[in-house]
Amino acid sequence: DSTWPHSKETAQKLMADLPDDVVRKLVRGNAIEMLQLDFEP
Repeated sequence: DSTWPHSKETAQKLMADLPDDVVRKLVRGNAIEMLQLDFEP
């Protein structure tokens, strides 16, 4: 099973109680790792 095509909405619901800075770190960090990008923290 997958959350697609509702992945964005699902993620927003799951992270709704987290502070914005934590959400940015989680989402950014996962994207960098998944796409194997070379970014400094």
